[in-house]
Amino acid sequence: MPSHGAHEPDGLAPQHALPGSPMLNHRSSGSGPNTKAHRVIASLNREQVDFLDKIGKDALFSSGIKLSRTQILAVVVNVLKRLRLSGEGIRTPEQLEQRIVDTMLNSRGGRSLCVKR
Repeated sequence: MPSHGAHEPDGLAPQHALPGSPMLNHRSSGSGPNTKAHRVIASLNREQVDFLDKIGKDALFSSGIKLSRTQILAVVVNVLKRLRLSGEGIRTPEQLEQRIVDTMLNSRGGRSLCVKR
């Protein structure tokens, strides 16, 4: 049975970029054209990995573009940055999760966070 990283041997090799967004690869993390990405090792449980894979496959089957796990996680980080979250006072992962959900629900008076283009 292949490891969870079998599709992305170095964790930084997406096949395609989303239309209207920078390609996320080893040379660009979305912060600038010459920004070098850093490798992050993340321990996720099977359910979390399956969820990332489902998002990537949903994109593939609906638009023809596969999102890699790395791309999805980079997008999540970018969204958290846009929410201007802080880890101040956080003592557990559950507290951080609740802060993220609360911030998203209260952001901009409940309106959606539109993607900047």
